[in-house]
Amino acid sequence: MSEPSYLAAVRESYDTVADAYAEQVPRPADLDPLSRAVLGMFAETVREAGLGPLADLGCGPGHVTAHLAALAGILVHYSTHHTPPRELPVLYAEFHRTLAPGGLLMLSGHAGDNERTRPTHAYGGHPVSYESHLLPAERLTELLQRAGLTVTARIEQDPGKASGRTYVTLLARKPATVQAGQANFARISEHHCADWHIRIPPP
Repeated sequence: MSEPSYLAAVRESYDTVADAYAEQVPRPADLDPLSRAVLGMFAETVREAGLGPLADLGCGPGHVTAHLAALAGILVHYSTHHTPPRELPVLYAEFHRTLAPGGLLMLSGHAGDNERTRPTHAYGGHPVSYESHLLPAERLTELLQRAGLTVTARIEQDPGKASGRTYVTLLARKPATVQAGQANFARISEHHCADWHIRIPPP
């Protein structure tokens, strides 16, 4: 089977910028306080679940992998925005399939209003050919739900001055017992603080 063209573009582009990317992407200790707190919370939660090893999908230089060590669950940290939206249902279904019952998922990345960008240079001016697809947080949540995962929290950080992009983190769990229906998200509480807010479904 031949590799999809978008995967080839992502692979070749990140091979090109690998050294600059490793230097410019912050390590967990250098992240903003909210991002560090979410990573720490995810690490503690999956450690307590004790369901097996953790898969860091699209880990780049491995900064976050080293921070999390051998915990249970799936971490998707700023990697799926290069995946065409039409491919996300298949990708998220694989997350669901490979997670153990009760397993945990943390998905973080860029969000937007169904934006599609194709930069020609990145990370210090190196040539790249990948595309980025920035979907609304609501759409990402819906796709995870359709894959059979229960989204337990959604954290959105408003655009920063440096990047101008919105960042979203979704925390989800594979039900311990498969139910016929999907999770009910009719009621969601919101917590606002400064330039970020958290949406947590009620227990």
